[in-house]
Amino acid sequence: MWFFNSLKSRICGLVVAMGLLSSMASASTVATFLSVTPNGSDFDFKYAISLTTRMSVGVVPVADFFEIVDVLGYKGAAWYPLFGIVGPNWTVGITAVNSVPTNGIPASFTYLPDAAGIPNVLVTYVAGPNITNASAVDMPLGTLVITSTLNEVAPGWMVGSDTQILPGGRLNGSNFTACPVPIPTPAAMWSGMALLGLIGAAKLRKSL
Repeated sequence: MWFFNSLKSRICGLVVAMGLLSSMASASTVATFLSVTPNGSDFDFKYAISLTTRMSVGVVPVADFFEIVDVLGYKGAAWYPLFGIVGPNWTVGITAVNSVPTNGIPASFTYLPDAAGIPNVLVTYVAGPNITNASAVDMPLGTLVITSTLNEVAPGWMVGSDTQILPGGRLNGSNFTACPVPIPTPAAMWSGMALLGLIGAAKLRKSL
């Protein structure tokens, strides 16, 4: 019972903090933290992934992706898309550093905290028609489940590549936004809050 009460109070505080950070964001592919639940001796972190209004993911000019940065205690990940299937349309893997291209992107964007020794979970749309949200509300893309040996949550980052729909065409770009991630101890939970508050969240667009 202690675990669930303690975890509930931390999640509530985290949701408030992430909401404040998200209010500064202009991201396109966004993750809503749903829950962390026991899975044997490990824990499953569940995220609802959505595409914001007038945005699209596709494979031209580049394969669009989203990536959750620095997943401590990583054991595995599963992506349950609402469009296409994993294998022919989507790939799921890990990377050492984030996949945001540096060409034309300011240094301040790529200098987000990203430890090379901690896996990032990368989901890439590799084949299929463009997935477009032409509505005025966020459109669900699917559910991501990340398994970790840890059960604590703290503010972190999600980066990505997607395409903005404009009256004169389409503009591919990179974005980042706040996203909760696993950490090892309750004491470390808010250690990154000052840095997050200074950096905020943003989206950068560039023609390719």
